[in-house]
Amino acid sequence: MQLAYIAYCEDIPGSLNTYIPEWKAVWVPTKSIKGQFAFIAYNGSQNAVSIIGSILDFSWGSFDNWFG
Repeated sequence: MQLAYIAYCEDIPGSLNTYIPEWKAVWVPTKSIKGQFAFIAYNGSQNAVSIIGSILDFSWGSFDNWFG
């Protein structure tokens, strides 16, 4: 759940370091695509992909996501 929560943060690596320092960001994209966003983290023995598809702000991208 913490990884899912951190997917909503502006600074993924910094948020991981603050809230769950055993996890490090492996890959973080520069922007979301049509309201979708994901990042990959690693804790030394496991990889995790955290994906969000929720739309927090209305935009044409979110409109296309819901109705396209």
